Amino acid sequence: MTGSRAPWVLLVALFATGFGLHDGFLGPRAVSVLLEDAAILLTASLGAGIVVAAGSIDLSIGSVAALGSLVAARLSQSGVPLPLAAACAVAVGALFGAGQGWWIARCGLPAFLVTVAGLFAARGAAWSITTGSIPCGPEASAWFDDATYLLPMGYRLTPTALVALTATAVVALWITCRPAGRALLATGGDAEAARLQGVDTSFVVVGAHAASGGLAALSGVMFLGVAFAGDAALGSGLELDALAAAVVGGIALSGGVHPPLAAWVGAMILTLIKVLIVRDGSLDASWARIVGGILLLLAAVASRRPAASSKS
Repeated sequence: MTGSRAPWVLLVALFATGFGLHDGFLGPRAVSVLLEDAAILLTASLGAGIVVAAGSIDLSIGSVAALGSLVAARLSQSGVPLPLAAACAVAVGALFGAGQGWWIARCGLPAFLVTVAGLFAARGAAWSITTGSIPCGPEASAWFDDATYLLPMGYRLTPTALVALTATAVVALWITCRPAGRALLATGGDAEAARLQGVDTSFVVVGAHAASGGLAALSGVMFLGVAFAGDAALGSGLELDALAAAVVGGIALSGGVHPPLAAWVGAMILTLIKVLIVRDGSLDASWARIVGGILLLLAAVASRRPAASSKS
């Protein structure tokens, strides 16, 4: 079994397990709740996967998500329409990510160091707005509460789930069909070879981090659909969950590999594990973290096999 097929096999196995153990596991309400639960992690993991595919890493995702949620909440509370408030929050996240990418690409600083600094900076910026939470405006609350998209057979999509799935489709098409996607994978696979082929690898790294920051902020905006408020404490550990989802979904930690729907598969796997453990009731919810850590380790080992075999 190839590494790219393994996540899909695991995902199908988890769905089959849930279907066999629990009545209505794939019913309209259960599927809607599952997609809603996975939406924030999925959106954040899209950005994490882009950065990892470019041969970098972003550990500021959780803090940028908190900052994005507060920016959107504060603007919507001031009467700004929700779409415009969300766009402003995403722009703030993208600019923040681009700044981190500039320090990494242009100044040659390690991505780990730069994005840890970004983690503190974004969290501090969030705390400068508030150390608590900011309710979003009444119009935004009403929109999140009322907007539901009906599908055949009684299935429904909430706005957050729809945004997450749309973002997934856009990233998948960008990775597979656009020259920018090929430049991203070339940079992550071998930056020096990509430069010799005329790829502006510095621009690619800056762009990857900008995308990660924008998607992180978008995941924070989506939190408004769950809590109807932005929260300065949002996203603690989200960067690690997003990284785990990206790698479990098949994105190689060494860079240069990004299956089109990797983030969606990884986010759904981790969410399904959590749901199945909670529904079982005999295990503590912390086992979801334990199993996720084991899967991350196995995925990291599997992603090294092609590189090891090619060297031999």
